[in-house]
Parts: sequence; C-alpha cells; structure tokens
Amino acid sequence: MEERAIIKTTLEEEGKGNTGRLENHEPRPELYAQPEGPITYPARPTNGGPIEKCVPKVGKWIWQPKYNGWRALVHVPTGSMWNRHGERLSIESEFDVALNQMKRDWKQVIWVDCEALERRHDKGKGSLVIFAVLQSESRDYHKGDAQSWCGSLDIFRLPRLKAFERQVGRITLGDYKEVVPKKAGAYLCPNVSEFALEEAWNFMKETNEKEGCEFFEGYVAKKVDSKYPIQLRSPNEKFGYWIKHRFKA
Repeated sequence: MEERAIIKTTLEEEGKGNTGRLENHEPRPELYAQPEGPITYPARPTNGGPIEKCVPKVGKWIWQPKYNGWRALVHVPTGSMWNRHGERLSIESEFDVALNQMKRDWKQVIWVDCEALERRHDKGKGSLVIFAVLQSESRDYHKGDAQSWCGSLDIFRLPRLKAFERQVGRITLGDYKEVVPKKAGAYLCPNVSEFALEEAWNFMKETNEKEGCEFFEGYVAKKVDSKYPIQLRSPNEKFGYWIKHRFKA
C-alpha cells in the first residue's frame, strides 16, 4: 500500500459518524452576543522535543503543523479575539478580512482556536489558521473527542492550506508556496499522515529556509480520544494530550 502524505478528510476515512455522538442543542441565540471574555484559555501543549528523538506514541494521534504566529481564541459572530493569556488582542483589526470571511461563511460557528499570522514574519499576514472548532450554535464540539473539534474540520468548508497532500517522494520545494497563504483570510490547518511525518518535517524545515523565516515551528500531536480542555484556571496550564515537537529544542 503506497504511503501518502495526505490531508485527511476524516469524515470519510476515520471519523465517519464520530460527531454524531455529540449532543445537539436547541438554538442558543445568546451565544451570538458579545462575550465578556473567552470561553477558555487556549490549550497549551507539553514539550516533546525534536521529532527524531521523541518517544513513540501509543494510540491514535492527529498531527498538525505548528505555525509561528500568535495564538488566538475567536468569537466568530462578533469577530472578537483573545490571546493565550485571555486578553483582547490589540491588533484585532489587522485580521478583518479573515474575521469577516468566517462571519460570512460560518454563520453557526461560535468559538474557534487558531494561529494568527501577522507580526513574527511577513508571510500570510492577516491570516488565521484554524485548528479547532470548539462550539457552534447547536453543538459543543469540545465535549467530543479530537476527531470532532480538530480532525473533521472539512465539514466547515473553509479553504484548507494544501501543505502535505502530495504522495511521499513527490513533495518538492517547487510546490512550497502552497503551504503559505497567498492572501489574508481564514484557512483550515492541514493534518499530516502519520506515514509522512519525517518527510513533512524535513519539508517544513526546507520551506523555512526557502522563505527566509521561521514560518513553521514543528508539529503539535493531539490524542484522538482527548477532549478539548475548557478551563479558565490558568493560561499556563499544560495539556498532556497535546505534545509539541519543535525544530528548536
């Protein structure tokens, strides 16, 4: 069986029917009102070291690229953004294109967790890379497993960054621009096949060299059967079922 570095559409491949286990709520119009603060602090991964030195993981995991940006929680109906410390993002207006896109195309989505690309480099400025949908008007995705809020993002029909969909052995630097947003907007984070982790790792490092900046920082691995940790105790609390693997230790 040929190994593929693919972006998985998990409703078709692994998570079919998975989101059906979540409770469907009656309409909750109050969720559209301006919130006083975020629903949670963004989940913080633990440090797993470089991928080539990491301990093999047990069970099923979702692997996503780690982008070099600012972590943000977004209340989609109002376009309000909070940073990982639970503070309003002072440069919110610089993401107007992405925020308006989500507001227009995701009319029932309430909260998302994403990476905001703007000040750390000049690639994809004004873009939001979304890697978790936490809540919609009718469903609390964070109460399901990672396939619900992370693995099955394709059901939300935003463009997905086309990072690692080519077959193993066929990813070349000639295709590198497909991993960088060409214009400001909201994009779904790609998932990386477990069969292509080493190749995609090297490809991301080469992309950084080609772009002349640290666009990618490595991976974040998310345990498939984990629930998103909704908590407002501390912004520094680590979540053991997310593990980051960075190029720089």
